[in-house]
Amino acid sequence: MNRTQATVRSVHGLVVRAQFEGGQPTTGQIFTLEGQDTTKFQTIGIEGSDTLITLNLSDINVKQGQKLISTGKGIELPVGTNVLGRVFNCFGETIDNGPA
Repeated sequence: MNRTQATVRSVHGLVVRAQFEGGQPTTGQIFTLEGQDTTKFQTIGIEGSDTLITLNLSDINVKQGQKLISTGKGIELPVGTNVLGRVFNCFGETIDNGPA
């Protein structure tokens, strides 16, 4: 996936529209808020030729003009017998206080 940067243009609830620079991101690609790697956004669409539509997956307020940085990845979830019975959030991170 492409490594892209975008500037927030509008925020409507959990939906964030941002103007991207560089390569066009793909649907499902994850972005983080610049300087806050734990604040994540998932690309849910592209509008026109340069507008990224994302879903804010964090509880952080986002403001116009802030930068979103592509992780270059989509959501990844671990698989295998070592994850049986474990509890994960939508990013594949453990939330049951067990070993990673």
